[in-house]
Amino acid sequence: MSSEKSRGLTLKSELRNKKSATRSAWTAEKEGSRTMSMTFDTLPAAANSDPEFRITARFWNSTLRLDMGDVPLLIRIEKGQITEVVSGEHAFSLLTPANIVVSAPAGEWQKFLERIPKPFYVDLWGATAYHGFKVGGDMESFYAYYPAVRRLFDIMRALTH
Repeated sequence: MSSEKSRGLTLKSELRNKKSATRSAWTAEKEGSRTMSMTFDTLPAAANSDPEFRITARFWNSTLRLDMGDVPLLIRIEKGQITEVVSGEHAFSLLTPANIVVSAPAGEWQKFLERIPKPFYVDLWGATAYHGFKVGGDMESFYAYYPAVRRLFDIMRALTH
């Protein structure tokens, strides 16, 4: 078993053992398939304890907004640590502009966050080229910290399954 797979399994088992209040969640539904949901309260702990995310995100200060269909998710990152995750209408009440915005319909996010995604859903580049994902904002920061963004999506994938 590769170290990435074992880290993902360890991460999932650690998160199952944690009990936290659910403040924000995202749910996507696809016709004829199961509903996928994710609680975002565990995302900061999962990402901040992940060695790969910590090394790739060091020195990063940003606000990342993920528009997951009708549900916006705001992720505040300070000095390479996720300090806050807010979703739904609360994301807009912060009145904080996002440095980087990634948007796509909810159904596309569901396919992107599958445990084993189909071709061109594995990475954000393929998803923007073939599946309607859009990236905007401070592109210089996005490119500089793309490995951290990619690892964050891998962690989100582990949390949804």
